Amino acid sequence: MLRHMSVSIEGLLAMSDARMKRMLNSVKDENGNQPTLEEFRTYLNHELSIGHRLLPVPECDNFDPVKGCLGHEVETKRR
Repeated sequence: MLRHMSVSIEGLLAMSDARMKRMLNSVKDENGNQPTLEEFRTYLNHELSIGHRLLPVPECDNFDPVKGCLGHEVETKRR
């Protein structure tokens, strides 16, 4: 079974600094570095400003930043 999850950008921005700092342990930028709280909030605000509502968790190759995962073709095994 293939399932993809997403997270609300507005929901993330509503988090307290303390809660977001704890969550940042699992966030990496494109270079594999952990962003600071300020860098992450700036990134989230940018994504929201360009109309994105969701972030993929984890990466999805058929992800829409407004609707979420658009689905995937699944191969069925023959018996």
